[in-house]
Amino acid sequence: MNENINLTPVKRQVTTISNQAGDLLIDSKESLAQATDILSKIKTASKDVKNRKEEITKPLNEALKSARSLFKPLEDDLATAERCIKDKMLDYANEVEAKAAAEAAKLEKRVEKGTMRTDTAMRKMDEIETVDSQVKGDNGSVQFRTVRNIRVVDPKKIPLKYLMNEKVIAAISAAVRTDVLNGTKVDGVEIVEEKQVAAR
Repeated sequence: MNENINLTPVKRQVTTISNQAGDLLIDSKESLAQATDILSKIKTASKDVKNRKEEITKPLNEALKSARSLFKPLEDDLATAERCIKDKMLDYANEVEAKAAAEAAKLEKRVEKGTMRTDTAMRKMDEIETVDSQVKGDNGSVQFRTVRNIRVVDPKKIPLKYLMNEKVIAAISAAVRTDVLNGTKVDGVEIVEEKQVAAR
């Protein structure tokens, strides 16, 4: 497909326009009008480049969209099945772990009371059923591991230095932008007007 698209004329056009933009000095109304004309050429060339690009990307995007649509239900079903089996495995492991902890606590109490010797308690603890950290089947293996993560339980108590992070501010800006621009007052947010150039 790529060999049927000749970009040489477009490249030449872009180079010419880029050079004109770089060389232009705006210091009068006439040169501002000249800049407007160059900006118009840039917009036209951008449309040409976009159209040429879409000659290649549109069919690819449609094929990609079709493939994703075809396989999504199967992927969703497999993800649900994986989540289901992992949840059941974790439920079983947690249940066994809770029983083992309860049995160990009973043995410790007996040792503390003096109704069982320490070596007997240790032997019995070794006999308590546990789930191995790695389990192998005929076709695969799984590993039980503890992963550390966080959950924000009270956003009001988070120190300000974390809230002033650029990514956090960008996320907050995106979340409140529509409301604030539509007239909703949000403490700590203000509307800022800045001049831009819009070419037609």
